Amino acid sequence: MLSAPSHQNMEENLARYISNILQDNQQNSEVLVQDVQYIRAQVKIVKCTVNDIPVDISFNRTAGLSALCFLEKDFYNIL
Repeated sequence: MLSAPSHQNMEENLARYISNILQDNQQNSEVLVQDVQYIRAQVKIVKCTVNDIPVDISFNRTAGLSALCFLEKDFYNIL
């Protein structure tokens, strides 16, 4: 999961822009980008697969990243 920061109320423009870039780069031989989808919901998301790895890009949403940092910190504390 990735989160892209943007100016307030610009999430949709940025999501469309990133979606277009990813769709245009599907023919790039170095990185295999497939199944690009722009999901226009309350939380804008661009979904795709990069080299067989599923990628979700949200916009101006840090809660998921905060949760990931929390889980990672707990994981390393256990070790």
